[in-house]
Amino acid sequence: RSYENKYTPDELALIVHTSGTSGAMPKPIPLTNDNLNVHVQQIFATGEKYKTTDRVFHLLPYFASFGIGDVAHYGFSCGATMIQIPEFTPQDLPRRIYKEKPQMIILAPTMLNPLMNTDYLNGKDLSFIKRITVGGTDFPRENEMLEFLKNHNAEDCRLEYGYGMSECSGSTSIAYRPDERGTIGKPLPFMNYAIVDPITNKPIKFEEGQETITGEAYASSKTITLGVLDDRIIVPQYEIDGERYIKTGDLINMSRNGNMTFNSRIDRSFPRFDGYKYKPYIIEKIIKNDNRIEECVIHEYYDEEKQGNMPIVNIVIKKDIENVDFTSIANDIIFENLLKNNTISTRQIPSKIRFLKEIPLTKNSKYDYRVLKENLMDEEIIEMEFEVLIDETNISVGDIRVVPVNKKSEILIKTL
Repeated sequence: RSYENKYTPDELALIVHTSGTSGAMPKPIPLTNDNLNVHVQQIFATGEKYKTTDRVFHLLPYFASFGIGDVAHYGFSCGATMIQIPEFTPQDLPRRIYKEKPQMIILAPTMLNPLMNTDYLNGKDLSFIKRITVGGTDFPRENEMLEFLKNHNAEDCRLEYGYGMSECSGSTSIAYRPDERGTIGKPLPFMNYAIVDPITNKPIKFEEGQETITGEAYASSKTITLGVLDDRIIVPQYEIDGERYIKTGDLINMSRNGNMTFNSRIDRSFPRFDGYKYKPYIIEKIIKNDNRIEECVIHEYYDEEKQGNMPIVNIVIKKDIENVDFTSIANDIIFENLLKNNTISTRQIPSKIRFLKEIPLTKNSKYDYRVLKENLMDEEIIEMEFEVLIDETNISVGDIRVVPVNKKSEILIKTL
């Protein structure tokens, strides 16, 4: 039996969630049929389309726009075979990829690290891989990946870097390596970008002879959510030259020919190893509410086991606190202040806690993030350090342990 499903403009198709770019918890993003279909059409308009014989390795979750828009909806619209991997660990990927032999792989850049770090793929032919698309975080080992592909008979594999937002149904620009190495490419067809001064909130125009402009990127397209759910404004909209735009929260350098380079997040957020956008100020605010704590600064560090960024929190205890019990405070932060806060996700829990006598400052009396990140402090400034070990996969969480560094036997275990 057949039936006709009549077209309804702006009909809600699904609700996805952000990766934490605008609040403590992922934000619901309503997307319409029009949003998703225009998104696929704009990728088609680049001249790219999977073949019906292509096998696509799908790791990204459906609750994210990239998973449902760029991978699933686009892949099925092309008639490709989608290889679903709902739960995995980084160590699983080399064997999974070699077993399934996909032509297309779409994932976060750090997920490629296990491929380059394992002995399992030594001498194996990976010529079946024709295209790898990454996005959501920096790609510091890009040159190593290109060399790895060459050494495994996959030098014809095309490496791409995508940039976008859940609010835009997924990717908004794409850069093709090696021609556009180090950039996030040009806006996709049907996608417009405005570069806006974050102080004055006014669009920045190219002046005569000026080759590059820098400011906050605003995006406009029919792929962008209407931003309203249950009569609540979820995503604010802004009008520029009569068109509807949304803020990205990213500082972007744009060249006169439209090629873009990511500068930084305006709010110091950074992507974890799994692509989750971590916003330090959310957790800093909660920790600072503890009346024993004077200062609190969170930044990223490179986690060797996870092969990507994780958050570390630097804490200074108030000077009038006597007989400081660092172990007790560390456990209170994790199990009382954070885990019992129902607005916080476990992915926002810092994986390291470092107690300092003082936060290093620049000559301008601002926090010196370079010294913190590169661990250039005098050892006497560091009072005690803890690891927060979380047994987790991409969809589940088990035991959480607070472990004093160099005192592995002193472990407090709690199960969610």
